[in-house]
Amino acid sequence: MHSRIFQFSSEPLTEDDYITEFDLDEWFVGTIADYAVESNSREYDLEWLASSIEPHGAVVDQEKGVVYFPKGFKNSYFKKKFKEFKKLADELTLEVFAGIESDSGLKMYLLESLIEDKFGFYIYIEYLQTLDDFIRELEEGTTYYIGGVIDYHA
Repeated sequence: MHSRIFQFSSEPLTEDDYITEFDLDEWFVGTIADYAVESNSREYDLEWLASSIEPHGAVVDQEKGVVYFPKGFKNSYFKKKFKEFKKLADELTLEVFAGIESDSGLKMYLLESLIEDKFGFYIYIEYLQTLDDFIRELEEGTTYYIGGVIDYHA
């Protein structure tokens, strides 16, 4: 499965400032990804990002190379995930949670991925973090400049 790492910055970036696979934290390749390379399809990648966040109010402007996160974005982004999390948590038994009974780890994995999708998009602003973690820390009403894009395979 392929996914992307998007570099964001509060200041404009030149192509010389764009991250490369060599800027990634050592833990990422080998733990999450098999490999990471610079993406060769920025337009497609930004459309993919837009399809994930624009339904929740964010705006990806490819011409300007920016992304804007309005007030209310966090609630919209996490609302469905939160409902799914609560439903799955209610269905989870103590025996499965404790590892006494097995569900092949599926319910536990699904719960974890609703909190933090470790195989989805990542954001790089000084350090690498999942999109979910980035959004939790996000100050709504903020615009970011989009820098480099890295393709990774998990």
